[in-house]
Amino acid sequence: MMKRLCAFAVLSISLLCLGSQARANDLSGRDAGLADSERRASPRVLFMVAEQNIGQELAIFWWSWFGQGGSQFVGQTVDMAVSESVLKDAFLGQGFDVIDISTKTGTIEVSNAYRVADLTTTAVRSYGNKFEADIVVTGKALAKEGPRTPGSSVGSYLADITLSAIRVDTGQVLASTRGHGVARHVAQHSGGNEALARAAQGVTDKFISQIMSKWSARPASGFERSSGVGHSDKSPVGGDSGLPDKTTGIR
Repeated sequence: MMKRLCAFAVLSISLLCLGSQARANDLSGRDAGLADSERRASPRVLFMVAEQNIGQELAIFWWSWFGQGGSQFVGQTVDMAVSESVLKDAFLGQGFDVIDISTKTGTIEVSNAYRVADLTTTAVRSYGNKFEADIVVTGKALAKEGPRTPGSSVGSYLADITLSAIRVDTGQVLASTRGHGVARHVAQHSGGNEALARAAQGVTDKFISQIMSKWSARPASGFERSSGVGHSDKSPVGGDSGLPDKTTGIR
């Protein structure tokens, strides 16, 4: 009788242990699935928005000087890329992993052919792979002076912005939008900044919604880059792209 009781106890303990291990494996699998789902739901985003404010002769865009120490920006560095800053804040607020280009200063070469405001899809994907981005938001923002009331020191300022979101691994356009902003101010530059910010703010909700709708519907292998633009090559931007090190996103 005692032997039977001992055997039953051993069997019960064994079954309990097996059940606990199975539950642990199940929870581990669920956690891994959730982590993978959460990771896929937060793509890494690189912003490439060329901006021209009032008083600037040319559009300002960081990739025109990147890798050259910023010497070409002397005299035009005040309040650069206001619209891009607004967009970054909105994307961060929605949980996106926004790439900080300053972490790659001096580590990426940019060919002269790709130092232009109007980027082709090939150029966008090349930059995206260099910075290990999943999505590149590219576009233009322009501010100009509007009608002024005679005798008033306050001027009106207008801004327009056009944006596209490109999926790096396939070149698919995930979203596209255009916006308009209006501001009144006594100072031209400040008025232009305010109009640019309002133009960007006006499109963020719809733009982000479009991106997430397409991104969530992508294939499971969405994080794999195409073989033609892999990360292993260290050639300058403009050729086959890639970096061996990891870019740190803004958190």
